[in-house]
Amino acid sequence: NPKTDTIAPGDSAQIDLSFMAVGTTPGSFYADLNVTSNDPEYAEKNIPVTMDVYQFYADITASTNGICAGQSDSVNLAINAVGTFDSLSYQWHSSAGTMDDVSSSVMVLPETSTWYFATTSDALGNSYSDSVLVEVYNAPEVNLGSDSTVCWSGGEELTLDAGNPDATYFWSTGDTSQTLSVDT
Repeated sequence: NPKTDTIAPGDSAQIDLSFMAVGTTPGSFYADLNVTSNDPEYAEKNIPVTMDVYQFYADITASTNGICAGQSDSVNLAINAVGTFDSLSYQWHSSAGTMDDVSSSVMVLPETSTWYFATTSDALGNSYSDSVLVEVYNAPEVNLGSDSTVCWSGGEELTLDAGNPDATYFWSTGDTSQTLSVDT
């Protein structure tokens, strides 16, 4: 059923499409979404839409998408399959090479940022592939300068700068900014 809506001049809107594929034969289906407007320059716009129907699909979820270098906690990668299938087999690969694991979930602990790929196949020969990136972040280097002795005569202020813009900070005072001012 077509939906009618109003968008104010200069504004934009997101159009969400839902497809009901229950009972549909697997394959690719094509249509045009027709959008009409009272804008004389863009009175009508046809947007091509593709719906791919699979016997099943599978996506990879990660317990976290990023870890710190040197971390000892592994990341759990799991394949979630949805659709119609009798039994599934799994094959994992990474950007670092082939993995021997053929289960629906694996534990990984990469030393560098690594892409993980999984192909899920059913007994009929249908397959679906997905990937996920597990990023490895280097620990930030903080240099507050040389140790110094300061003689306070009152009213002076010393500012410490942890560097690393856009990082998250937590000073022993509870402050959370990049810099910390210390005064007498």
